[in-house]
Amino acid sequence: MIPIGYKIKQYRESCGMTQQRLSELSNISISSLKKYEAGERNPKPQQVIKIADALQVYPSAFYAIEANTVTEIMPFIITALRVGKAVFHGEKDKKGQYIPDTLSFSFAVPEINEFLKTFADGEETVQKLRQQAAETQDSVTKDFLNSRATEIKKQIEWEMFKIDDKE
Repeated sequence: MIPIGYKIKQYRESCGMTQQRLSELSNISISSLKKYEAGERNPKPQQVIKIADALQVYPSAFYAIEANTVTEIMPFIITALRVGKAVFHGEKDKKGQYIPDTLSFSFAVPEINEFLKTFADGEETVQKLRQQAAETQDSVTKDFLNSRATEIKKQIEWEMFKIDDKE
């Protein structure tokens, strides 16, 4: 996984932004930004949100998992299931084993379930807005719908960072 400080620097430089300007836009001290980029410190979730806003990227861009195959994503899924204390649901065969197509899970950690509900509802709304935007001929309406979809995606990501604040 690529360190968060490296990603901050990468996004900042791709925007042609100086550390000073990012400091001003994010309201984070330049010394803190330098420590983040050097890998000396990791930003707290609220700082990540401020940096993401200043760079006009989603906060999850700094935490994106680099995986291109099912095999590469499996360790992350297993970790999520263990940390979230997954509870499995589904039909079982005569041997008492789950039938794959009926298997689902929820988490014993209520905050994760609530976030997943928010995520699922938000994604559905975003898809509807994007579909409406694609179908409209009016450019002002199209821009509004796409802008609203982007805002909802950001709100969903902000909810993800609030989970740690509640624990």
